Amino acid sequence: MAYRDRFPPAETLRTTSALPEDLPTTVNELNVLKNSLARDVQNIREHHNEARRYYWLGRYEQYEPVLRATSIDLQRVSSALSVAKKIASTAKSESLAVRDAIPPSLETLLSALNGTIVINPLFNDIASEQGIDKSGYLKDDKIKIIVKFYHKKTDLLKDALTLRINTLEKKELNSTLKMLASDKIRLLPPNELKSLKTNDSKKEKILAVIDKEILLDAAKRGSKTADGSKRIKLPPRATDLIEQYVGTKKAGIKKQRKKLTYKNKK
Repeated sequence: MAYRDRFPPAETLRTTSALPEDLPTTVNELNVLKNSLARDVQNIREHHNEARRYYWLGRYEQYEPVLRATSIDLQRVSSALSVAKKIASTAKSESLAVRDAIPPSLETLLSALNGTIVINPLFNDIASEQGIDKSGYLKDDKIKIIVKFYHKKTDLLKDALTLRINTLEKKELNSTLKMLASDKIRLLPPNELKSLKTNDSKKEKILAVIDKEILLDAAKRGSKTADGSKRIKLPPRATDLIEQYVGTKKAGIKKQRKKLTYKNKK
């Protein structure tokens, strides 16, 4: 092998473009950048080490400035990535805390279930029974109709969901479990997925989540969430204010704001 092939110019070994003054802020973008720079550093270092074996040719020195600059860029991106991950983790924790502190509506919880394999069949049965035109309905619209149809009939909704879940195949069960365990939903601890080996165990777990996290009245839930973290308990006054001004204490409560009268001001 010719020496020019064994020891290519250092600048040709870096494939990552020069870093912008302002780095990306998302974890995904920074991850891509970090991986690219890491590959470059490894490639340049390997050529540098190889060239040092033939030190009398004086080819190794050309790699050192490029290796140093690329390593500095890698460190800069790695630091930015650590900050971005911390911000994302904090935001996720805050989001989950709010979800647990302010119980979501039944509509929101049902949206955690797969639209194609769970929600659509339930909606289609209702539409057929009531003569509703099935076209033009989005998933959220279908869920509203389902909730309205089963209003104060939780047992019947549970039966309908149970019947549907029990007909799912392995691929559909896995898809449903992943949705329930996703970071956005987190109705199921992700680490429990690996322990579910059979279809029966998967169905049992899904039905348990539906029963305890979706259909159960918020006031009757336990002290811990599905992922094992402790539920936040709001002071009674805070809960009253949420019910009065936001309407999210229980599903179906409409927003209402009392008029501030002169008597109230005193």
